[in-house]
Amino acid sequence: MSDVTILVETDVKEEMNQTINPDFRIYATVSFSDHSLQYTATIIVNILATPISFLSFYLILRHSKHEKMSYKVYLFASHLSFYLAQLQMGVFGGLVTLNPFPAVYCQGLLSNYFDAFTLVTFWCFLLCTYAYSAFIMVLIRLQIVARGGKSFDCKQSYYYIVYGIIAFFVYFPVPGLMFLSRRTPEEMRNFVRLKFPNNLQVLEHKGIHIFTELDKTSFVNFVMVGTVVGAFGYLVGIYICIYRATRVHAIQKSSRHIKEHLRSLYNMIIQTTFIGAFMTISALLILKSFFNDPSVDSRISNAIAYSCLCGGSIPSQITMISRNTAYRNFVLRRKAAYRNSTSTQNNRRSTIVKI
Repeated sequence: MSDVTILVETDVKEEMNQTINPDFRIYATVSFSDHSLQYTATIIVNILATPISFLSFYLILRHSKHEKMSYKVYLFASHLSFYLAQLQMGVFGGLVTLNPFPAVYCQGLLSNYFDAFTLVTFWCFLLCTYAYSAFIMVLIRLQIVARGGKSFDCKQSYYYIVYGIIAFFVYFPVPGLMFLSRRTPEEMRNFVRLKFPNNLQVLEHKGIHIFTELDKTSFVNFVMVGTVVGAFGYLVGIYICIYRATRVHAIQKSSRHIKEHLRSLYNMIIQTTFIGAFMTISALLILKSFFNDPSVDSRISNAIAYSCLCGGSIPSQITMISRNTAYRNFVLRRKAAYRNSTSTQNNRRSTIVKI
């Protein structure tokens, strides 16, 4: 009973603190409830990204004949998971954050069937799957170019251990914090009534998720930024190792073989740079919204942020297709065949007209 009593007393103290320190400000992100501009923008970006993504899927599966099977699998998984994350965030979920007000809701196609917490958690899972696939992909590339008997020429079991460690750091921190923030609808409604009595309008959004533990917001932001910085450091370190291992191979193998490995490395760096740039812009705009004055209407900046997050794959995939010889040749052949077919049809039509 003593433990139960302590828990009850703690809850009472927390409610008293919230009652004593209410926030009477009116938040613009709550009062201006129309966020259709963001949803429209993300839908348009996803429409543009869809044909390029499907072309990339086909090219990876059918025209990556010289790649190691495991590398091709993770390459396909990274592109597929990122595309599904785009659709989940911009179309099916329609994620809307109300920062600096601590809430998120969804306005997408699935918002009538699932609450915001479920949709956001699934989006986080897809994004983590993309990150994990990308991390393993570069690790496999390092394993391919590793010199025999040297540092990275290890047993496959050692690489599996590294895969497990990476999976833990990718899938645990941010999704784990999301699960810790889950509260019942009644708890979230009481929190808003006590803490934000002039923003009860926010409760009209169906399935909204309120972050009730405001003291942990800075810690969550720190974890998110730390995860991004750690991921960037990991990629830079692996890229350096791949480059050094490839250059050392130049003494032992033909220059053509080395050029192929270096070209693959440069392509990976360029693709990562494009996606990283778009995700960085998005993350900075979203992070900035945490520190906005409540009177600031951040709907336009949020529309830009989530459009960048949805559109990051477009320049990356165009770069992948244009810089990969097999992919580029396939596209050029199809383009030439289409032109020839169109020219033949036009000639037939002109002949019929003359007759």
